[in-house]
Amino acid sequence: MIERSAPLEAAGASLAWDAWRRLRRDAAAIVALATLGVVAAIAVLTPLLPLQPPDRDRTELQYAAPTAQPLWLRDFALDQEAIERTGERAAALRREMPALEAAYGRAQEELRRAAAEPRLRSAGAAERDAALMPLSKKVDEAFDALYRKRAEIDDTVQSPYTRAGFARLGPVGRWMVRVRHAAFGPWQLNSWCGRDVLGRDVLARICWGARVSLVVGLVATLVSLVIGVTYGAVAGYFGGRLDNAMMRLVDVLYSIPFIFVVIFVITVLDEDRVARRLA
Repeated sequence: MIERSAPLEAAGASLAWDAWRRLRRDAAAIVALATLGVVAAIAVLTPLLPLQPPDRDRTELQYAAPTAQPLWLRDFALDQEAIERTGERAAALRREMPALEAAYGRAQEELRRAAAEPRLRSAGAAERDAALMPLSKKVDEAFDALYRKRAEIDDTVQSPYTRAGFARLGPVGRWMVRVRHAAFGPWQLNSWCGRDVLGRDVLARICWGARVSLVVGLVATLVSLVIGVTYGAVAGYFGGRLDNAMMRLVDVLYSIPFIFVVIFVITVLDEDRVARRLA
């Protein structure tokens, strides 16, 4: 007898593989994707590239035309000795932080205890505010001292990079600038895209600005993804009345002009207590 062979099972394809298969068929989309990848890589690696400092003002070169002659300039300077000195100075300032944080915590605790007293809780608003005013002022002074010390530490750490022509940099950005200086020394590219009204290199500002745009886009996408997926998963899992209520809430939110939401958020964030907590 002839045995019948088992039918071949079709291999399954994931949604990601199906999307990639369709994308590969579109040459223009592949070129666009590669271009975006190159732009993103340049934005991420900008501090390592031998570009001119983006905030270095040279008003004598205002609106200078693009030029590549010469290709390289030998006028980049980063004071390594100042960086080492500022590290020691910042460490000394950080040792003062625990005392200021403790003073701020004590001031807040005194204000909370005073506000919780039965006498003040039953008092009128005017009497209550007058009694708590000295303690509130003490909290504000302690917070201001703490905030000034943090700003002093940040200014101390940033000062060598600010003098070189960079904006405020994070720890990774500062490390990348030091690596760039170690690799290229004083050499930097000429103004291939010209200069702006303050004589700043336009190419450097484009690359550094791309970093900000990339971060904003990634954060906005991630926030939307997390909120949207979580909200939709809850609505889809429970379904029924909860799903209908959640979707109607989304409809209401869509009906609100976005500018009103922006004004509301700015108003909330500008409130003194919220600003202090965020700081």
